[in-house]
Amino acid sequence: MKLLFNSWRQLVCGCFIFVAVFFLVAFGYIREKNIRDSRQFNTHAKIITNDLWALSKSGARSYLQLAVQANHYKVLSVSLEGGAPFIQATSPPLTGLDRLFQSLHLLPLKTLSTDIFYQGRLIGTLRGEQYVRIFYPLSYIFIVLLLF
Repeated sequence: MKLLFNSWRQLVCGCFIFVAVFFLVAFGYIREKNIRDSRQFNTHAKIITNDLWALSKSGARSYLQLAVQANHYKVLSVSLEGGAPFIQATSPPLTGLDRLFQSLHLLPLKTLSTDIFYQGRLIGTLRGEQYVRIFYPLSYIFIVLLLF
């Protein structure tokens, strides 16, 4: 059986390069994901502004429930300017691999918050907890790097 590496030095060097490339790619992915998540969260606040201004719970509730499902939020809540709760949308309990990863602490929560403005006036705050589903893409990156 022929060895891929001629010496232990080459093996260690190869492992070091693999780990370095993995962390560089992972860091870049995580950084971009955080930027996208912040922009997306601010967009949610802008979309529900008119419903909040009109104190329309039905429109805001429908939108927040869709956002919870589509963007892996555990909870999204809106409070009025004085801090009074207005509306909250929650996700159903986790199932399958997500539940397993959460029990292994591989699916942490990220807290997000942004103010909601209507015509330049602060009218409320959108707060949320989002599941950080970084384990899936990082495992794909790891597998792809192993194949090279």
